[in-house]
Amino acid sequence: MATLDDLIRQAVEAYLSRSQMSERKLSAFAVGDPSMVPRLTSGGSMRLDKADQLLCYMNEAPIGPGFVSEVEAFLSESGIGHRRFGSLAARNPLFVRKLRTGASPRLSTVEQVQAWMRANRSAFERTPGAQDQGDAEQSSPDRSSDPDRHEEPAEALAAPSSFDDTRHRGTTVYTKDGPQVILTTREAAARLTLATRTLERYRVKGGGPRYLKIGGAVRYARLDLLEWVLTKRRDGTPEG
Repeated sequence: MATLDDLIRQAVEAYLSRSQMSERKLSAFAVGDPSMVPRLTSGGSMRLDKADQLLCYMNEAPIGPGFVSEVEAFLSESGIGHRRFGSLAARNPLFVRKLRTGASPRLSTVEQVQAWMRANRSAFERTPGAQDQGDAEQSSPDRSSDPDRHEEPAEALAAPSSFDDTRHRGTTVYTKDGPQVILTTREAAARLTLATRTLERYRVKGGGPRYLKIGGAVRYARLDLLEWVLTKRRDGTPEG
C-alpha cells in the first residue's frame, strides 16, 4: 500500500515530467531547500508542512488542512480528551496541542494517527451527556476552554515529541493569494505586546484584529495583525 510519502513522490515525478524542471530547482522554489526533493525521491520522508508547501507549488491539494479537520472532528464527535487521544493515536500526549500551535509531524505520524482514528471511531462514539473522565486535561469550572490558555502539567512538557521542531512559532498556510503565517492567540498577543486576555476581550467586544476559526481553534493571520496595528496608528488610538 502506498504511503503519503510515496504519493508525493509520484506527484513530484509527474510534475517534473511535465515541467522539465530539475529536482533541485523544484525543491528550491517550492520549499527553499534544494536538497529536500532529491532526498524525497531517494526514499526520504517529509514533514507535513514541507509536504504541503511542495504540493501547493505543484497545484495539488495540501494534506494538512484536511488532516487537522479530521482530528478536530474526531475529538468533537467522540468526546475523547486531546491528551488521551495523543497518547493513544500518536504515542504523544501533547500531539494535539502541538498540532494546534503549528508544529508539524512527519507524514508517517499523520498516517499512524489516521489509521488509529479509522480503527477506533466506533469504539469512541460518544453517548449523550458522556464525558471522558480518564483524561488529565479536564478543565475545572473556573478555567477557560480556550486551548491557547490551557496549561499542561510540568511532567507532560517533558514528554518525548514526535515533531521535528517543538519551538515552531506560527504555521504557513498556502492560499490562492500566496502564503500566510497563522498564529495562535498567545503568539499573536506576543507579537502585539498585549496580554492574551486583551485579545480575548476584543473577540467579544469587537475592535480587535480579524481572527479565524480553524478546526474550532482561534487563529490570527500575521498580515491581519499588521493591518490592524497600522490602522490603529493612523487613527491615533493605542493598540491595547
